[in-house]
Amino acid sequence: ETFKEKAIKLGVCFVGLQVSYITWGVMQETVTTTTYNPTPLVPSGKFPSATFLVFANRILAIAIAAVLCLYRHGTLQSGAPFWYFSPCSMSNVLSSY
Repeated sequence: ETFKEKAIKLGVCFVGLQVSYITWGVMQETVTTTTYNPTPLVPSGKFPSATFLVFANRILAIAIAAVLCLYRHGTLQSGAPFWYFSPCSMSNVLSSY
C-alpha cells in the first residue's frame, strides 16, 4: 500500500466518521426536541431521556461491530489486550456527559 493509498484511506475514514457524528447529532436533536403525543408517563410529550438515546446507540454499535467482526474475522477475540482499548472507551463514554 503506497503513501497515497494510505492517505486516501485515512481521508475517507475521517470523512465517514464526521458524517456519522453529524448525522447522530442531528437525529438526537430531532428526537429530543420534537413534541410527541403526551402520555400519562410523559405528559410533556418530549422524549424523556437523552441518556437513553446514547445508551441505545452504544448497544447498537456494539451489536453491529460484533456482527461485522464475526463476519470478517470469524471471531470476537482481539489480538490486542483488552486494556489497550480502555482510553478510547473512556473517551467515548465521557464525551456523552
